[in-house]
Amino acid sequence: MNRIVDHTPLNFNPSTYRNQFTVKRQLLDQVIYPVSSKITTSINLLAYPELYNLSFKIDQILFGEKGSGFLSLIQRLRNFVPLAKSSVFIQGCGLGQEALDWYKLGVSSVVAMDLFNFEKGWDQISQQCQNISVNFINGDFCHTQLESQIFDIISSFAVWEHVRDFDSLLKETKRLIKPDGIVLSGFGPLWHTYSGDHFSDVGGMKNGFNHLLLNQIDYFKWVDDFDRQSSLANSDESYFEIRKHIREGLFSYLRPREYIQEVEKYFNRVYTIAIISPEALAFRSAYPSKWQQLLSLDKMLEEDLLIKSLILFLSPSH
Repeated sequence: MNRIVDHTPLNFNPSTYRNQFTVKRQLLDQVIYPVSSKITTSINLLAYPELYNLSFKIDQILFGEKGSGFLSLIQRLRNFVPLAKSSVFIQGCGLGQEALDWYKLGVSSVVAMDLFNFEKGWDQISQQCQNISVNFINGDFCHTQLESQIFDIISSFAVWEHVRDFDSLLKETKRLIKPDGIVLSGFGPLWHTYSGDHFSDVGGMKNGFNHLLLNQIDYFKWVDDFDRQSSLANSDESYFEIRKHIREGLFSYLRPREYIQEVEKYFNRVYTIAIISPEALAFRSAYPSKWQQLLSLDKMLEEDLLIKSLILFLSPSH
């Protein structure tokens, strides 16, 4: 019988791990970054006017991650759905910290699911979420056994870029969300941008697009070379082996406009944020010949290389 591996780090502490509710975090996400990101975006759009002409409609552009923190997005989410007494489903909950964040926001219940097992972490989170229903499930959120139309909010962060059967994910998401519910999904880095494999930047800027520029044999050889340098080979999440994702092809491989096209088969976009990669812009400036090589790849647009992440607020189409 196969032993189920628990991926919870030995030193995991839910009170400190990625705590979204420190005074500093709240000040940054709710006050400083919303203002500073508007200024940064205005300045950068003067330098990169081509970003006004993306192939799909967006509501907001960010340059880098500032302004896209959890609490910043929650402020916007409140415009579309009341948080109090909402039922929440988390797709790809990892260690479960996000469930604790929703608990602090006053929702009524949370169901959180992940393909990997973090039982020890989930137990710690559950103990801190008193007075509400919190259930963790080790399973495939593309094919759940949950009842239809039971959630007011479906949330996922840094997950959709890893889903190979994206259509099944969208169908299941629409089945689970209530007719007046909202799906909030932030995902990236996307495969075609700088370090879209979540790995290439460990080799420095010049290697940031190796996952696109190298053929598969040379690319896997390059990844294997870093395998032997454990301090560089692991992602910043010690419990998460990104090299396994690379070798098993656990990526969606869609380009930004393709994500939008797929999403719009099942949902209406009520707000769309595109995050531009400062690293990709720097790479374009530093390595113009490599950039032209990237653009020569199959149907590649500049936006495919520059858009780091998408954040979507979605309502189910009827």
